Amino acid sequence: MPLRGMCSVTARVCASGKLKAGDRSFPAGKLTGGEKMPLVPVVPVVPAVRAGGRCACLPPDAAAGAREKPWLLQGAHPWKKVMADFFHGRLGFRGDPRPPENASPMGFRTLAACVEALRREGAAVVCDEPVDPHLEIAEIQRRLYRAGGPAVLFSRPRGCAFPVLVNLFGTRTRVERIFAATIDRVRRLVELKIDPAAAATRPWRYWRAPLDALTMLPRRVRRGPSRACPIALSALPHVVCWPGDGGPFMTLPCVYSEEPGSPGTRRSNLGMYRVQLAGNDYAPDGEVGLHYQIHRGIGVHHTRALERGEPLRVSITVGGTPAYTVAAMMPLPEGLSELTFAGALAGHRIPMIAVPGRPAVYAEADFVIEGTILPHPKPEGPFGDHLGYYARRHDFPALRVERVSHRPGAIWPMTVVGRPPQEDTMFGWLVHELTGPVIPTVLPGVKSVHAVDAAGVHPLLLAVGSERYQPWRRAGRPAERHTQASSIHGQGQRS
Repeated sequence: MPLRGMCSVTARVCASGKLKAGDRSFPAGKLTGGEKMPLVPVVPVVPAVRAGGRCACLPPDAAAGAREKPWLLQGAHPWKKVMADFFHGRLGFRGDPRPPENASPMGFRTLAACVEALRREGAAVVCDEPVDPHLEIAEIQRRLYRAGGPAVLFSRPRGCAFPVLVNLFGTRTRVERIFAATIDRVRRLVELKIDPAAAATRPWRYWRAPLDALTMLPRRVRRGPSRACPIALSALPHVVCWPGDGGPFMTLPCVYSEEPGSPGTRRSNLGMYRVQLAGNDYAPDGEVGLHYQIHRGIGVHHTRALERGEPLRVSITVGGTPAYTVAAMMPLPEGLSELTFAGALAGHRIPMIAVPGRPAVYAEADFVIEGTILPHPKPEGPFGDHLGYYARRHDFPALRVERVSHRPGAIWPMTVVGRPPQEDTMFGWLVHELTGPVIPTVLPGVKSVHAVDAAGVHPLLLAVGSERYQPWRRAGRPAERHTQASSIHGQGQRS
């Protein structure tokens, strides 16, 4: 799978430090899919920072400082440092990670704001060289992730007017940086769910919990930038990740639906289900494929719509606050709206545009597809899946597209899935980081769990159980642990 047009920035960040200025090619090796990687001519690396940070390569000393102390800010006001030290040192927060001083205390509201903050810190670069959405962008993304490289914004993808962002969640440090202003607040909310009495015994730790709880309430608005600029479906970036894929896919889509008969955000569902933008039997510029399986909340809404003899309408978005993307893939209990979690992680109430006769639309999204699920499924796939093989072509729901729009200055975020580890490894880590302490309250007797990333997260889960009911028995054949294993098998996507 030869690559063309590799830019100097990508060459620098893809080679794990082995490619230096003046090198002309990558060494021969293996692609993620197992194909032989040919020698790829590249432009000699210029280890300098262009004006404005375009195609910037951060100096090694600055890069090291950014990795060790991502909250460092050039030119911060002294009084801000003093107040931060005061609150972290004298009000019970000593030892907590300090949020970056140049991050909004309410988190990032838009994807563009997040990218700009990362760019200023050297954690993201902008590539102005033309790149091909057909296979090339995806291969660069895979190499970026393996090398621990920065997020890259391709400003000139061939055949498309919108920039494409890759590797946003590519490292643990960057994920922690993106949510630095709010992740500890979410942890405290989780702690209170486990032990509500802690609010009385440690009030100095949970003093702002009521304020954080308010951010979990979605906010209805009349208009928003996400519906400002109507476009055709074919104008969206059509990125193909693997040679055997059935067409271009959206790999970070947030699919939103509301319960038929009970419209509104309270009983809504937000999920990440891959979307095929073209190919197979889909009507050009009019239909997309929507892939969802068992234990997906949208399936409950679809079933109830069929029972009522109504069509199910959905809105699909990409972009916006990174917290919205993370919330879409969180395995929350059925009936709990993902918008509540998104608000807590974002640090602000999620604005949803009220659209008469249709489900609400996320106001700060970069792109929106609105439509109605067709009464009969259509073939979807193949798709290079996260287990390292192609999911074959099968019948799945299809969506009749009725409106496509974007916000001014929109950015198209994407990821690549395939044989682990890939960027979605960071999603699995973040889910465990935030929800791990809750496991013993959901599964009594289970002390901890670990989803094995090398197996693709879903197929293999390690659990530490206990035997509590027959203490007189000697250690031997498991008894209660059998019931714990059955409980785990029946939980959501693990079934």
